[in-house]
Amino acid sequence: MKLADTSVVITGAGSGVGRASTLLFCAQGAKVVVADVHDEWAAETVRLVTAAGGIAFGVHCDVRSEADVEAAVSTAVTQFGRLDVMFNNAGITGMKPGQMFEDHTVDDWQRLTDINFKGVFLGCKHAVKQFIMANPDKPFEAPSDEYVEFAASLQPNGRIVTAEDCAAAALFLACNDSINITGVLLPVDGGYTAR
Repeated sequence: MKLADTSVVITGAGSGVGRASTLLFCAQGAKVVVADVHDEWAAETVRLVTAAGGIAFGVHCDVRSEADVEAAVSTAVTQFGRLDVMFNNAGITGMKPGQMFEDHTVDDWQRLTDINFKGVFLGCKHAVKQFIMANPDKPFEAPSDEYVEFAASLQPNGRIVTAEDCAAAALFLACNDSINITGVLLPVDGGYTAR
């Protein structure tokens, strides 16, 4: 049981990846708040979890609504005692079948960004607030030498990535040295993703 007694909120859990994740997480011991804007879909996910012997609790949640997202996080705390994991899964493509990109409206774009970006922001915001309330006695601490050595061992070049390394890359992208570079992913990871 990889998630034994873990309290989780999954947005968009009424269908697709959200439902599949809920079923998998519950099979691995998690208790899940099934948050979805479609109440009947959320209820079906809860039914499937319950039928499989798991624990889930459905809530109405439009991730564009801060009150709904905050309520989903609060539900995890009231139903399961705490929040351990926030899975901001809800998302849409925004594309209407058969419609060309240029035919979409500003309202279509606003809906897309509100769900896909604002929804993630709100989920992270209220999860972090809960994490802080649950653990106020754990201030930030510098990593131990053992951890730094371990992290460095994961890098092909054998050294840990520092904040200064990232700052230098940001400076490069911000100045004219990178004038002909646009839309590039610049991983500052010591070759970790390329290995």
